[in-house]
Parts: sequence; structure tokens; C-alpha cells
Amino acid sequence: MKTQNVIGREQKKGAERKLGILQKLEENPEITQVNLMEEFDLSRKQIQKIIKDLREEGLVERQGSNRNGRRGVKKQ
Repeated sequence: MKTQNVIGREQKKGAERKLGILQKLEENPEITQVNLMEEFDLSRKQIQKIIKDLREEGLVERQGSNRNGRRGVKKQ
């Protein structure tokens, strides 16, 4: 039972982080990974994984080059 509660809390926490990052990307598509790292107190790897997950779910898309590009939130 305790294990299920811990897993459930972690999943909820992950979903809240993902939603928070999605909202930040929507507010400011030019926000950097470093800014997201500082705001959410996460590592670069964690931010990259969340953005990758959002991209795979079709919620975020990359616009422009890696150097000068931005991430746009897809409108549904």
C-alpha cells in the first residue's frame, strides 16, 4: 500500500511539473532550459526529458534553429 501511495504521489508531482513547464513555454516560447532549471529546481536532464515527453505527446514543437529557435505550444 505504501509503495502505491509513493508512486501515485510521484506521478502526480511529475504531471504537475510537466503542466507547469508547458504553461511557462506557452507564456514565453523563448525561455531557456537554464531558466526552466532555475524556476523548477530541476537538472538539465530532467528539463530535457520533460520537453521531449511534451514533444512526443504532440503538445510542443520546435520552431527555428537550435541556436535561435524557440518552442511553440501547439494549439488544440
